[in-house]
Amino acid sequence: MISKRKGVSVLQRFESKFTKGTEDECWEWTAATRGLGYGGFKESYVTHLAHRLSYQFYVGEIPEGMSVCHTCDNRKCVNPSHLWLGTLTDNNVDRASKGRSARRLGEDNNLTKLTEDNVRDIRELRAGGKPVHKIAEEFNIHRTYASGIINRRYRTEVA
Repeated sequence: MISKRKGVSVLQRFESKFTKGTEDECWEWTAATRGLGYGGFKESYVTHLAHRLSYQFYVGEIPEGMSVCHTCDNRKCVNPSHLWLGTLTDNNVDRASKGRSARRLGEDNNLTKLTEDNVRDIRELRAGGKPVHKIAEEFNIHRTYASGIINRRYRTEVA
């Protein structure tokens, strides 16, 4: 990242995109953000995550497969003293230990196909004697999934 644009180095451009504070404070990214709220910095037609660039500029290279994690849990923070290297597992464990893991069940999960009313209906239909394969067909789901709902093998909001 040695290139210059109009006499300004990449590092100078990068540093113009955040508010620098003390070592203890978050250095807030004030330019564009990417999906999930992380800072984005465009260089040579590629958008880089700002916290990863900050680590590279101020700390050093990032080994392949490593994540740059935040001690402050502020996605816009680019303060190198708030950044640490870890594996994806390390980052997930850190997030969970701080109670930030999303626990989205039932209709709150954007991947769900069924509503809570559907789940209740499936259980009622089975309790009424309807075969599992017919229930699955009716709700356009696999019979194994229908059986899991009936036998409460899946975590849902519906008791």
